[in-house]
Amino acid sequence: MKNYLFAPFKNDDDKIEEFNAVVNVLNYVVDAEETHHHESALHGLRVFIGRLESYYDNIISELKAENDGLLEESNLLKAELENNE
Repeated sequence: MKNYLFAPFKNDDDKIEEFNAVVNVLNYVVDAEETHHHESALHGLRVFIGRLESYYDNIISELKAENDGLLEESNLLKAELENNE
């Protein structure tokens, strides 16, 4: 397993919850008269994007592993078919 700077999301619900938290903070910043809160909002957005990247990287890795397994199985079936001819 890769060592990520930001932990991947556990599932889609975790991703949605984090996204909603970022949106809420951004809405607060837009409504706030003092703009010193923008750094906190930007940090939240950076973390969200980092976690999203890790999340999709995990999905891509899992799909590649599954694809490799299917290709190997396909090659075995082809070899078996050739042997039976």
